[in-house]
Amino acid sequence: MPPAFADKDLFHACSIMRRHPFRSLGSNDDEGFPFLSHLSLYLVGPAESWCLLGHSARVNPHGHFPHARPEALSDWMDRLGLTGKDA
Repeated sequence: MPPAFADKDLFHACSIMRRHPFRSLGSNDDEGFPFLSHLSLYLVGPAESWCLLGHSARVNPHGHFPHARPEALSDWMDRLGLTGKDA
């Protein structure tokens, strides 16, 4: 991650993530093309083992991709479109 975008205060970043759960989730579809879904993902667990928890509708193909390819990218914005220390 470029240093300008890195938030070194993890608790600050996590408090923003908890207040604004709406995210974009990106992974690859079965043909290897990028696939993006917008959904709520909630930060859960203790600081040592945080994870994002959410679900998608059965008709959303993205709901099946994590079983075959567990790697994914989550991006988020607050209600004003700000991220990191700006939020």
